Amino acid sequence: MLSTKEPPRMGLITSETVELLLCCARTHVEPATAERIKYLLKEDIKWEYLISLSNQHRVLPLLYHTLNKIYSDTVPKNVLETLRVNFYAIAQRNLFMMQELLKLIELFKAHNIPAIPFKGPVLATAIYGNLAFRQFGDLDILLHKKDILKAKELMLAHDYHAWHQLSSAEETVHLRVQFEYNFLRNDNQVFVELHWGFTPKYFAFDFDPESVWEDVQQVSIGGTNVSNLSPEKLLIILCVHGTKDLWQRLSWISDIAEVVRVHQTINWQNVLQQAKKLGGERMLLLGLYLANKLLGTSFPNEVWQRIEADSVVDSLATRVCQQLFCDIDSQHEKIDELSFYLQSREYLHDKIRHLLFRAFVPTVADSAFFSLPKSLFFLYYWLRPFRLLGKYCLNALK
Repeated sequence: MLSTKEPPRMGLITSETVELLLCCARTHVEPATAERIKYLLKEDIKWEYLISLSNQHRVLPLLYHTLNKIYSDTVPKNVLETLRVNFYAIAQRNLFMMQELLKLIELFKAHNIPAIPFKGPVLATAIYGNLAFRQFGDLDILLHKKDILKAKELMLAHDYHAWHQLSSAEETVHLRVQFEYNFLRNDNQVFVELHWGFTPKYFAFDFDPESVWEDVQQVSIGGTNVSNLSPEKLLIILCVHGTKDLWQRLSWISDIAEVVRVHQTINWQNVLQQAKKLGGERMLLLGLYLANKLLGTSFPNEVWQRIEADSVVDSLATRVCQQLFCDIDSQHEKIDELSFYLQSREYLHDKIRHLLFRAFVPTVADSAFFSLPKSLFFLYYWLRPFRLLGKYCLNALK
């Protein structure tokens, strides 16, 4: 049973231009929202700002789709034309990216490397229902960790180069503490992220990426069947990703809203249990609450009960909304990353682990500073805090 609770009005969002963007950042517009859009179009909309904002938050296709489909007679012709040109440019780019993704999936398949593409073209097709409706800038592919170096060699042999050139020591550190290996096609047209996880080690979120392979589904993109994440796993991953990146983009919230809209049969009890077990329930609830607060997404009562039982979720959502559309120069509005991460975790031991991991888990910067053989890798954990101390002392002196 879905809750009929109305999403609370965001007092922090007073601009009619921003509100219009929020009303249009979805694939399906409900009657009440349609009426609100009709009213907003009579107000003083800053059209140039709206177009810029929609592109910045990667929801321009949704803005154009809604305005062109229902309100084409009301929107200024030059605005609609600008949106139309951008929409078709994005659609063409998405088609190109989808074709490249299918080539890579086929390449990995030919070399016995299982792959699960996620976000990007798969999310656009399977969730938004139209390849053109979701803006994306790269291709995300999940592989088994044991296949990463083999896949790396394939990428290098097929017109790609590593985004960061790593020494042997740096690569060893990278593979142990990070979650993705990035590649750029030699013509600079395609950026690919090969994942073996979803968060860096310092984030202290113990989601086993191997578990997603247990209940993969099939989805057709461009007439080809590819593996896809289950909606339950996808929802958790999207909410954790949004939190990791401080929910700086509206499209990530639209993703949550669209997944919930499309998958009416989501096993909510399973999702909540998984998130709680992983120590990521608050991150899940934050993503869901933002989808309701900004886009009016409805949830079952059991989800609402969890949200209302955790007052920190509302506090975090308020911080997100304060910075989501703030001026780029308003530094006081920006979210403090560390405090946000700590507040987003419900268990004390996860907060402590996050702090300890930040202090002791080595990074590529550490391996670049101290080049050690693999046999002495453990020393990086002891050298890192001294390097950080030196760095901060030097900054303080400056």
